[in-house]
Amino acid sequence: MTDRRDAEAGFALITVLWAVILISVFVILILRSGTGDSLALTHDQEDRQARALALGEANHIMAQMIAGEEIPIAQEVALPRKSGKPIHLTALFPEVSKLDVNRADATLIRAVLEESGMGQIDARETAERIVNYRATVAPFQDIRELESLGFVSAATFRILAPALTRYGGTVIDARYLPDLLQRSLRRLKPSDRQAFFHAAEAKDKGLTAGNYRLDQTITMSAGREFDYHTIIRFRPGFATPAEIIEHRPGNRSPDGIS
Repeated sequence: MTDRRDAEAGFALITVLWAVILISVFVILILRSGTGDSLALTHDQEDRQARALALGEANHIMAQMIAGEEIPIAQEVALPRKSGKPIHLTALFPEVSKLDVNRADATLIRAVLEESGMGQIDARETAERIVNYRATVAPFQDIRELESLGFVSAATFRILAPALTRYGGTVIDARYLPDLLQRSLRRLKPSDRQAFFHAAEAKDKGLTAGNYRLDQTITMSAGREFDYHTIIRFRPGFATPAEIIEHRPGNRSPDGIS
């Protein structure tokens, strides 16, 4: 009789222990789920705050452009953290000083390809293929398509990338030329240089009308980083002299890939 009671007591104890274990696991799962929801909400709030900060800064820079204030070009500007506020790293790049893959003349494309190391015959044929493709198939949606569609090799594209854009124009501002374009000038006839380049002699004449890419990295208080690319169209003299035509998240691109 005693043995039976001992067995029943042992079974009851094991049952209670299993119940405690199951309840503990259930509570832990609930707590973890709640913590995840809380973190997701915090991250979402940071996303919205970072985007608002990026747009606010872009609008401030547009106001400076319209007012004719001096703005550092192609230089990273750091706004240090103060009182726990986010850190901003900002750089304004003149896309008007790059070769536009959708608008550049075949002669200029050929000169840049030759300067990148391509032979004269291959450079001429490739330039003609690029111009023909964008005229008969579609404009390039990304400069990386020059590589992915087989116009140039990966090695050549790495050389070309800092000098290319989709947001430039038919005339290039010669004041802030990437090195590759600067070196390509000697391959052009004087008449072509005048046709393709706006040669402003002094850098204090203000910004040339055209598109500018604003790269921003915002580091929030918790350490998360948010990168944004903004394209600003600058047209002094128009009713809307400056406007944002593209604003998107993205990784910082030291090669200036647009």
